Amino acid sequence: MLAAGHEHRELVEILFPWTKPIPLFPDWSVDGIIRAMKYLSFEPQESVEEQIAVAKSEGKEAFTKGGYVDAAYCYMLAMTKNPHDATLFANRSLCWLRLREGERALSDAQRCKTLRPRWAKAWYREGMALGFIKEHKGAVDAFVEALKLDPTNHDIKKALREAMASMKSAAFPGEQNHELLQRVRSD
Repeated sequence: MLAAGHEHRELVEILFPWTKPIPLFPDWSVDGIIRAMKYLSFEPQESVEEQIAVAKSEGKEAFTKGGYVDAAYCYMLAMTKNPHDATLFANRSLCWLRLREGERALSDAQRCKTLRPRWAKAWYREGMALGFIKEHKGAVDAFVEALKLDPTNHDIKKALREAMASMKSAAFPGEQNHELLQRVRSD
């Protein structure tokens, strides 16, 4: 393959009888191998860290522009290089939430939490996903854990209040209607 990449036809011809066909090369001939290898780069590629940074950056840019599918795809590309980066799962979880894909958001949030259990954002993402799929008790529990890890975070406090209210209204659906009816009758 190196001989073909550097267009050393004579070497390719000598080595060709001892090679086995590669399925990715539809034209398994001396010329076909040389032609295919022209398209492959032998220059040093960017490091894995650079590839991850580029994918994260492109994901962030896509998310900012409202391209949640593109952002999720970019984060997935970065995950293939580093499947242990909790921030990638947190970011993709948010993409799934924006796309109204609650189960996917929850799956990524839980993976994030597994990777970094002492990170408030991991618990927050799980709480948001659970709230989205109407698992209000689980959402409250997740937000409580998030608040233990980051007691001054206003977003977590707000989400906890909202989850508690949702849990209450789900448990007592007629209560809000009864209160509203009482206010209407008193007017």
